[in-house]
Amino acid sequence: MLAEEVAKTARKNIQNMVERADILLHTCNNFEDCYRDAGIAFHKTERAARHAMAHNTSQWGNRYAKLEKAFLLDSYEDWFFALKDRVRCLTELRTRAQHIPSAATAEQLMSVLLHELLPAMNSLISDCEAYNQWTQKFKEDVNLLQMLNEQLYQVNGMGERCAWYDPVLDLVNGKRTVRSRIGECTLFMD
Repeated sequence: MLAEEVAKTARKNIQNMVERADILLHTCNNFEDCYRDAGIAFHKTERAARHAMAHNTSQWGNRYAKLEKAFLLDSYEDWFFALKDRVRCLTELRTRAQHIPSAATAEQLMSVLLHELLPAMNSLISDCEAYNQWTQKFKEDVNLLQMLNEQLYQVNGMGERCAWYDPVLDLVNGKRTVRSRIGECTLFMD
């Protein structure tokens, strides 16, 4: 009777681990989406705002250097190499937990749970928490840059909004275009 209870508890814990792995896999997806959103926000700021943040003698300069390293690069894949490895590990862990034989004894279940699944899951949870902190820090820094940008560089002398990426009517060809045709906007133009 005791072995049956132990086996039942172990199976329930293994099922909870599978559900937790699903949540972590979804969270990993969100990290990448959050990075992309922050990157878009970063690139929509005026260069003058970035320059002001970069050359500020307080902690803003260090924060900007990290943003520049994160968003001014050839391929974002390098940033997510470790995260993709964690996704692979989570998927393998989830698969391993789901494919434990139904005929496994209570002792086998507890052995797999305590010696394989639990240590691996704890490590992956720790890694995901670190990614979450990293992502939150980038979001805070981008929000700071956006605030500086909006207050100082996206309003003209009459108090009207005038961001470089705002659409305006090009009187030469009669089409809508962005305000500036130099610099970063060329990355977003067809």
